[in-house]
Amino acid sequence: MEESASDVASVADGKSTKGGRRRQNAAHSALLDSFKDARLNSKLWQGWGFRIYPDTLAALKQRMNADRRSTGLKLAIGHYVDAALRSAPEDVDAMIKIADAYDDERVFDNETTRPSTYRVGVTAYGIASNLKVTMDEVDASRRGAAFVSAALQKLLDGLEAGGALALPPRGSR
Repeated sequence: MEESASDVASVADGKSTKGGRRRQNAAHSALLDSFKDARLNSKLWQGWGFRIYPDTLAALKQRMNADRRSTGLKLAIGHYVDAALRSAPEDVDAMIKIADAYDDERVFDNETTRPSTYRVGVTAYGIASNLKVTMDEVDASRRGAAFVSAALQKLLDGLEAGGALALPPRGSR
């Protein structure tokens, strides 16, 4: 069966051709996986103090509220932080590169970060708890907030590109 031009366009647009459901992109999948992990392994999730740049935190809260409305899930900031860190590069040079690029865009911002504690899963906790030492080892101290914020911004960009968050079909949950 051949695909029509409208089928190809709707798939590229993120819409499924059958039933009007959107296909999940990587950011949507990461967020839903994080939520699922939190529900199934809640005792393994731990709190960690994060500093997130104010503009990214504001965008995150706005997106979280939209995702709550579209799915009915009780999403929390920790789910987004967890998904962002799980999806972030593990290589320290790549970490520094995205932190520097993120900071370059905000060089004239006057707002400061404030610490907040969010619960994250085992993988994200491992990254966060070792981030300061990891950055210190390569003489890139004080890059943690920029790295976490950059990873969150990348996740938010991916979520935005995928459109409204939707629950996966029951058989694939």
